[in-house]
Amino acid sequence: MEGQALKTLTINIGHPNATLAVREALASLAPGEPATLRFDRGIHHFFKEGCHEGLFYPSNNASGLKHVPFPILKRENLTIDGGGSTFLFHDAVTPFVIQDASDIVLRNFT
Repeated sequence: MEGQALKTLTINIGHPNATLAVREALASLAPGEPATLRFDRGIHHFFKEGCHEGLFYPSNNASGLKHVPFPILKRENLTIDGGGSTFLFHDAVTPFVIQDASDIVLRNFT
């Protein structure tokens, strides 16, 4: 991360489906770009609509097609900071997949 500026992206409260805002924020990052995805404090709802779809083989769950609001794939130096928020996941989703990634921090949410 040395020599690179840390980009901060904010997810505002009030999105009826925060999944769409998360996917847009992650897509805006260049590969390897250090960033923090920060949420306004509140209740954020995540739905199946807009999720990343992929085949995953988790060791603690059934393998197969998963719908993922937070697909952290091939990423480095990323922090997801919930800002003390509550994340509510609706429908049959796998909230996070972290794969082929390093220096990933998840904090400040329930």
